Amino acid sequence: MLAVVTGGTGFLGSHLVRLLQERGMAVRVLLRPGTPPSVLPPDVCYHVGDVRDPSAVRDAFAGAATVFHLAALVAPFAPRHRYLEVNVGGTETVVEACLAAKVDRLVYMSSTVVYGIECDHRGLTEDAACAAAFVAPYEESKVKAEQLVVRRMHETGLPTVILRPGMGWGPRERVVLPVLVRNLRSRLFFMVGNGRNTLGLSYATNIAHASWLAAVKSEAVGQIYNVADGFGITCREFLGALAKEVGLPVRRRWIPKAFVAPLVDLLLPAEPESRENLPPSRAALLRLCALYRDSEPDTNRIRKELGYVPPVDFATGIAETIAWYRQAFPATQAK
Repeated sequence: MLAVVTGGTGFLGSHLVRLLQERGMAVRVLLRPGTPPSVLPPDVCYHVGDVRDPSAVRDAFAGAATVFHLAALVAPFAPRHRYLEVNVGGTETVVEACLAAKVDRLVYMSSTVVYGIECDHRGLTEDAACAAAFVAPYEESKVKAEQLVVRRMHETGLPTVILRPGMGWGPRERVVLPVLVRNLRSRLFFMVGNGRNTLGLSYATNIAHASWLAAVKSEAVGQIYNVADGFGITCREFLGALAKEVGLPVRRRWIPKAFVAPLVDLLLPAEPESRENLPPSRAALLRLCALYRDSEPDTNRIRKELGYVPPVDFATGIAETIAWYRQAFPATQAK
C-alpha cells in the first residue's frame, strides 16, 4: 500500500515518514523544489513538486492509497498572502488531486490554533467553535484550510480524517525550541504568568502514531480529532526540564499575563501584509505566548474511538529532544 506524504522533510513529516516505513508501508514524498533528496531516509521515493502546482501534485499522488497532507508554511514571520497561498491554496490543490487519484483516505494535519491563538484551549473538545476573527495570518490560514477540507469532504464524499495537534515538540523542531533555549540562557528571561498553566504538548512521534491510527482505523473517516500528549505538564515543568537537560538554571521570574497584551501593542507592529523580510510582529509574539496559556485540549475522542495512547512519555521525549538539540546546535551548548 502506497502512502504519499506532503511536507515529508519537515519537522512532523520526517517523523511520520519513518514511522510509516517501520510499519511496512511504501512511502513517497512530495519533495519541494530545491530540497536535496539526501534528507530523505533510504528506500523513500519522491516526486519533486510544489504543493501549489496541480500537475505536480496529481503526478505525485498517482497510485496512492493514502495521502497525509502536512505541508504548510509555519515560519514565524511571513506576509499574509504567502500563508494563504501555501496553507489554503496548497490544501485545495491536494484535495482535488486526492479526488482525481481516487485515494482511499486523506489525513489532513490541522492544528489546535484553529480555536484561536489568544484564548485558552484547556478542555476544549473538537466541537468547540473555530476562531472567526484572526490575530495572525497563520491562524487565519489554518482555519480557512480546515474549513475547505470539511466542505469538500461533505460535497464529494472524499474519505477524510482531520487531526488537530497542539504544540509540536521533539527532535528536529527548529522554530520554537532554539528560541526557548536561547531565552533560558538569558539572565533577563521571565515567564508570562506563574507557569502553572497546562500545556497542550504534542510530541512528534506521538503525532505520527495518531496519524497512523487515522489512516488505518475505519472509525476515523469523517472525524476530527484533537491530538495531545495528555501528560498534564505545566509551563514551569516543561521549561524546568529543558533547562535541566541543557545544564542551565531554572529561571523563576515572571510577570502577570495582564501586562503582556498592552506591552505587545505598544512595542510591536501589527502583522504586515506584503513585506517579505519581516521583523518580529505582534502576531508572531502572540503565537510564542501560547506557551503561557492553559492549552491542553480534550483528547477523549481519539483515545476512545481510535485507541490512541501516546507511545512516548514526557521524560523520554525531553531526553530525545535535547540529545538531538546538542547534535544540531553544538555551538550553543552551555560552557
